[in-house]
Amino acid sequence: MFSGCEDGQTSSDGGCVHGQRAGAMTTAFCEVARRYYGQLGTGLTYSELLNQLHDNMRRNRFSQRPMLTSSQAFALDRIFILDGIVMNTNSSLGRTFRKKFKARPRPIGDPALNDMLGIGVGLVGGMILADMLFG
Repeated sequence: MFSGCEDGQTSSDGGCVHGQRAGAMTTAFCEVARRYYGQLGTGLTYSELLNQLHDNMRRNRFSQRPMLTSSQAFALDRIFILDGIVMNTNSSLGRTFRKKFKARPRPIGDPALNDMLGIGVGLVGGMILADMLFG
């Protein structure tokens, strides 16, 4: 999956594709695809494609960085083919369930400090109560 930006960024509107408004990443992707898949007919590896997208975005003054995410490992030097389906080669398929551990609550802070804070809370509460009753 190609994403228009990193997780901490926002994808921008960027240009027109076939007369329609499109995002910056979509516009960059179409420009790169036309250049490398249209006239030249060569194609790019995934790594080269990402580099071309980054270069295009920088040239057009966008700070966002397109990202590539995959649920399986694959070689980035493989040629990007939009309609090329590659079967999943992960050693295990499906959802991975992690082992759950029992909660082990820990005491907060130093026991002596906790005692002092408890006394302080009691004193302040007593002062407030006395003020309400006698004040």
